[in-house]
Formats: sequence, structure tokens, C-alpha cells
Amino acid sequence: EMTFEVAGHRFSRGAMGTAFIPRGTPHSFMTGANGARCLTVLTPGGFEGFFAEMARSQFQMPQDMAAVAAIAATETDRAFARQGKGACHKCRGSCVRRCGDCGGCRNGGDVTT
Repeated sequence: EMTFEVAGHRFSRGAMGTAFIPRGTPHSFMTGANGARCLTVLTPGGFEGFFAEMARSQFQMPQDMAAVAAIAATETDRAFARQGKGACHKCRGSCVRRCGDCGGCRNGGDVTT
């Protein structure tokens, strides 16, 4: 079993359960006492470096959250660059509508390409 918190809403899923987390939504998850195996699908692709760095660094949560957020921002920028999309310097592309798609950031940031 896994417990998820998505935008302040907490819920659990057991074997073969699913959870959807919209792009840019604050979230966390943890496994139960027996651990868990899960399949995660990210679209668009390109964020794989984040997970490689998390495994390499062996961060502890919540103590290392600032370091995790910094790596997430860097990997988001890299993912957008590989896709040829613009990314906002303020929200780092975490808008529901990516800055490169809508031409402007709803958070008031500067769009780059």
C-alpha cells in the first residue's frame, strides 16, 4: 500500500491501484511497512535525471527538501531544453499550461526559449 498527498488531499492505494498527479501539483507519497513497487509514467519525458540524482544522493525527507527542490528545478530546465520548449525562470515550467505552449507565464515570470 502507498499513501499519497496531492495538493493537500491524502489518500491510499493498494495493489494495482492508480493515482494521477497533474503537472506542477505539489505532492508526496510513502510506502507502507511492507514497501511497494510501482510504475510511474511522466509526460512529457525527460525528467529521468531527477530520479537518478535522488537515488545517487540518498536524500532524507523532509530534512533535504531544499536540495531536492533545487535538483527538481535543474532537471525541469533540462527536460524543457531537450524538448525545445520555453521555460519560465519564475515557476521553472511548473505551470499547468507550460510557458512555452501558452506564450506567457501566469506566475508573472519571463519566458525563455
